[in-house]
Amino acid sequence: MELWVRSQDKKELVKVNRIALSNVGEILTFDNQENEINLGNYTPYERALEVLDEIQIEISKFLGTEAEIVYEMPEE
Repeated sequence: MELWVRSQDKKELVKVNRIALSNVGEILTFDNQENEINLGNYTPYERALEVLDEIQIEISKFLGTEAEIVYEMPEE
């Protein structure tokens, strides 16, 4: 399974291996060199957690398959 995420500003489409939530509501992914790519910013922090939950739900639908998932980050 592969996960692709389109950034909130619609300018990047990133193949994702790891997603993290910063303590200020940024949802970040990391490339192989551990460089951060900001996929979206959400306030309040709880909204960022909801978006991360949405991504997890999409991933769980396709676990164990060869599917490619594209998730588009919501505006807010």
